[in-house]
Amino acid sequence: MKLNRLLCSAAGWLFIGAFFLADRAIPQDENWVGMGPVPGINNDVYAIAGDGAGNFYFGGTFTAAGDLMANRVVKWDGSSWSTLTSGANHWVYALAWDGSNLYAAGYFTEAGGVPANRVARWDGSEWTALTSGVNNFVRALAWDGSNLYAGGYFTEAGGVTVNYIARWDGDERSARSAGRTGQGWTLAWDGSSLYA
Repeated sequence: MKLNRLLCSAAGWLFIGAFFLADRAIPQDENWVGMGPVPGINNDVYAIAGDGAGNFYFGGTFTAAGDLMANRVVKWDGSSWSTLTSGANHWVYALAWDGSNLYAAGYFTEAGGVPANRVARWDGSEWTALTSGVNNFVRALAWDGSNLYAGGYFTEAGGVTVNYIARWDGDERSARSAGRTGQGWTLAWDGSSLYA
């Protein structure tokens, strides 16, 4: 098993985002529960986000979830999979939930058929791009209650020089202070500070 992400829900569920190389790699004891009779995802899971209402979103390199064609992003409602229109045209590395919308980021240039340079917003029915996006791929997202932060291999976001980390306030991208001297792989918000 190659572990990529973990998410613990408010109800106490732990989701593992991984690519299971063989059946023996799947946890096999009374403390683990499968996702029911529905088949899982056919490739790597790099990102997991919950919406607080019992729905979970998964992003990665996969193209199928259960019996659905699901291009790299999919929703699990506790009993079945559903697609988010046509998904993304390349890998999804990060997901974040803002209370109303899902943000996806990665290596894609299109989400749901809409041009979106490596970052996009899903409002429950359609995808929209966040300004002109970023100039290289995104590995991490974090939401602070008002702003979306992105970290990755990019040096520009929305036409602004940002050096691997950027903040989007709903209207535009801006640099997060002086940025970083190297790529941002993980971001976390603790309620008062952003950690990269």
